[in-house]
Amino acid sequence: MTTETPGAELRDHIADALADADGWEWAPGFDKRRSPSYQEFQRQADAVLAVLPEFDPARRILGTTEQADTETAPEVEAHPAEHRWSAELHDPLADEWLPGSRYLVRDRAVNALNHGRKIAPTWKDGTPTERRLVRETTTYTVEPEAAEAQQPTPAPAEAHACDNCDGIDPDTCLANPERTTPAPAEETKPEGPPVVAWSSVGSLFCTSCCDGHPDYRAARVTSLPYGGTCDECGTDIPATPAPAEETK
Repeated sequence: MTTETPGAELRDHIADALADADGWEWAPGFDKRRSPSYQEFQRQADAVLAVLPEFDPARRILGTTEQADTETAPEVEAHPAEHRWSAELHDPLADEWLPGSRYLVRDRAVNALNHGRKIAPTWKDGTPTERRLVRETTTYTVEPEAAEAQQPTPAPAEAHACDNCDGIDPDTCLANPERTTPAPAEETKPEGPPVVAWSSVGSLFCTSCCDGHPDYRAARVTSLPYGGTCDECGTDIPATPAPAEETK
C-alpha cells in the first residue's frame, strides 16, 4: 500500500471535483484511477496546481479554510471603547444624512428619534421623513513599536581597571578611554620675561603698588636691566626678580 503525498491528495481532490462537475460516476469497486477519463482530470488538476502561486504541497485544502501564515496578531485594547448615539435625518434634496445631537446614553438618543418622528413625520410636500439611530464608537488599541525600539539594550561595558587605578577611581584614570572627569589642563607659562615694574612717562612703580593699568607699560627684566626705585613707596626694584619662596 502506497501513501499519497499531500500534493497528490490535493490533485485527486481537484480531479474528483472536475469529474463530479462533468457528471462522471464509476461502478462500485472499480479503481477510477485506471480510467483514461479520470487520468485526464488528474492532468487538468496538475495544470491548475502548476499555476497556483507559491503552492505548498504540505498545505491541504480539503473542504476546510485554514488561517493564512501571515495573519496579523490580534489587536490589544488599550482602553474600553466609547460609544455615542445620535438621531439622524435624511435630506432628500442633498441626498445625505444630517447628524443630530450626540448622546452618551442610548435611551436619550432613542427619545430624540421618536420625538422627531412624532412632531415631523413628513416634509411640507407630504413626503415621509426618514430617520435613523446611529452609534459612533471610538476604540483605543496599542500600536506595535518600531523594530529599532524593540531591540534589547546592550549590556554595559566592563568597568575599567588597570595598574594605575586598580579600578578604585576609573573616572579619573588617564588610561581609561571612557573616563568622565577631564584630564587636568597643562599649566601655561607666561609669555616673555617676567614683569618687575610698571612705568609711565617719568614714573616707575613696583608690582606691589601697581598691578597693571591701561596707561602704564609693563617693565620687564629686559627693559629694566639696572633696576630702579618705586615712585610710590620708595622700594628698590631689582633688575632680576627674587626667586619665590618654597612653601612647605
